[in-house]
Amino acid sequence: MSFEHKENSGSLFKNDRRETENHPNYKGDGLINGKEVWISAWVKETKTGSKFMSISFQNKNDVNAVSSSKPVVDVWRQLSWPVWRQLGWPVRFLTPA
Repeated sequence: MSFEHKENSGSLFKNDRRETENHPNYKGDGLINGKEVWISAWVKETKTGSKFMSISFQNKNDVNAVSSSKPVVDVWRQLSWPVWRQLGWPVRFLTPA
C-alpha cells in the first residue's frame, strides 16, 4: 500500500541530486484541493541575513509542466532557521487554509 497525503498537505525531502543553485534544496509531493502536486523548496537568505524557504507547487498532471515553467502556487514564508531544524526531515508541510 502506497502512502497517500491528506488534503492540503505534503512532504519534503532533501534533494540529493542538486547540482546548481536553480535546483531546489528540497523536493516532494502533496495534495492540494484534490490535485496531486510536486513541491519544490529553496533555502534563501534575506538582505538582513534571515533564512527562509521559497516554496512552489506544480500540478503533477500538467502535461506541459517543465522544471522552468511557472509554479501553480508560489509561497514565500519567512521562518527562523531553528524552527525548520526542529521540524526535522522529511517535513510535513501544511498549506494555509
